[in-house]
Amino acid sequence: MVGNGKIGKALASHVGFNNASFAVVGGFDNDESKVGSTVGHLVISHIFELPHLVERTGSEIGVLTVPAPAAQANYDRLAAAGVKAVLNFAPVRLRLDPQVQTKNVDLSINLEELGYFLGSGAEP
Repeated sequence: MVGNGKIGKALASHVGFNNASFAVVGGFDNDESKVGSTVGHLVISHIFELPHLVERTGSEIGVLTVPAPAAQANYDRLAAAGVKAVLNFAPVRLRLDPQVQTKNVDLSINLEELGYFLGSGAEP
């Protein structure tokens, strides 16, 4: 989990992210005031520790919950560390690594789609 803001904290603590299929094994941030803090069972590490954790745990999926201006650099860090897939919550279009499967989650677009379906009477 890269980014320890509100979305990152919520996802890291979410039961669905910590079950038999998936486990959040690391939390990362570049904000020194967040490094060393805990979120659930995680101790937040500096983003520069990311490659070591990926190598040690064999993590294959990264979750990106950083602000838009920081998204590309952190996506590139995840790709360089060897993750095979990224779930991106940052509201920005990324330059994708062809070796990394990427799924973008844009909450504002999802809300707009729901509003459209409610207003039009169409099925989602």
